[in-house]
Amino acid sequence: RPLRSVDPSQTEYQGLIELLEEDGTKCQNYSFGIVGMANKADCLQKGEMVKFQLCTVAQTGQKMACNVVPQRKALVECVKDQFGFITYEVGESKKLFFHVKEVHDGLELQTGDEVEFSVILNQRTGKCSACNVRRVSEGPKPVATPRPDRLVNRLKSITLDDASAPRLVIVRQPRGPDNSKGFNVERKTRQPGVID
Repeated sequence: RPLRSVDPSQTEYQGLIELLEEDGTKCQNYSFGIVGMANKADCLQKGEMVKFQLCTVAQTGQKMACNVVPQRKALVECVKDQFGFITYEVGESKKLFFHVKEVHDGLELQTGDEVEFSVILNQRTGKCSACNVRRVSEGPKPVATPRPDRLVNRLKSITLDDASAPRLVIVRQPRGPDNSKGFNVERKTRQPGVID
């Protein structure tokens, strides 16, 4: 369960982390608050994998999750000039925006690179974007796609022989208004509305 700041419709303020066994069965639940987040700007979504430590509240003796860090990995979908998109679902959007300033070490990301990142919610626009983007592994290098068969066959059929090259044939020579050949008639400026 996320924090109420992420999902205002829920009644509980605290978030809840479920610890699962390897077979997927639930074994423990730990609550966490905003102070338990390693990065306070991170907004956790329901179902996300996280890494955390356990802390004991001195007054109550209750165990809570602290230093909660989301384990988000996804592929870079595309990179344009100063921004890009990661294939990651947040709310209704299937793509997550990031700015190249948010990429660690100034690396130039390519489509298909696997990245780790944090998600932040812009309070003004209500939209999420990625920050602290780190490349985990490089994607496959783009391979030049082969030409379609129809183009290959067309290229094979073209010969560079002058005899078979397309020719431009003039069907008739241009004629002037007085039926003379070519453009022999002298042009002169005319007054609008006056016919000579």
